Amino acid sequence: MSSTLRKLLCFTIFALLLAGCASRGASRAPRAPGDAKGTSRGDVNYDKFTGSCEAWQSYVARKGVQDCNGRLHPGWIGATRCAVSSTGYNFTPKRESGILGRTCFSVKLPRNANQFQVASACVRIVDWVPPSAIPASCTANRTGWLDQVLRHEQYHLNQCDSEVWKANQRWVSETHKFSACGFTESGALDELTEKISDTLTRETRRIMDNIDRESDRFHAGADGQPLNTNCGACR
Repeated sequence: MSSTLRKLLCFTIFALLLAGCASRGASRAPRAPGDAKGTSRGDVNYDKFTGSCEAWQSYVARKGVQDCNGRLHPGWIGATRCAVSSTGYNFTPKRESGILGRTCFSVKLPRNANQFQVASACVRIVDWVPPSAIPASCTANRTGWLDQVLRHEQYHLNQCDSEVWKANQRWVSETHKFSACGFTESGALDELTEKISDTLTRETRRIMDNIDRESDRFHAGADGQPLNTNCGACR
């Protein structure tokens, strides 16, 4: 057996997921869809804006939050990004009989219940910092706005958790056997690698599409409507 066949092959596929939202707030604490429990809390980063309430509103309308990839979103108070990856595989391919002088390999991957994961999650929020003392009613408004934005972004984090959980449930329920042939050993192994990579990439793209679809559905519902930041109590 050659050294190429003896070595262990490892595959790790990464795909970024974007779950972003405008300056919207949920009227109640959101939950992860389905049976999955929301576990990702993410790194919450606050971009501090010092000035009047009206100046903060104007800043959000013109520039908005800067997400964790550095992109500005005019009109958005908060934004969430989560990265999803395959946890990879280590395995030894099995040699199969080939025809016409070809070399063939196959592998049956285990039904890993944690094949996909939320690799990272990040939340950014434009936080208003009053330049001087404000009335108690204004302080209550500011606290309420932040709470709503946090609940909204947590819903998006829960979406990431939920879709990854669903992808793992699909993975467990299916058989994953791959085979490939080539006129050289390395060519056959390259083909096998490509087939596995394509399968994992296709599933991560499916996760992305599902997160985007769920985000659109959430934003169209009552809980995902724009946050009303009324500065009247802060004058």
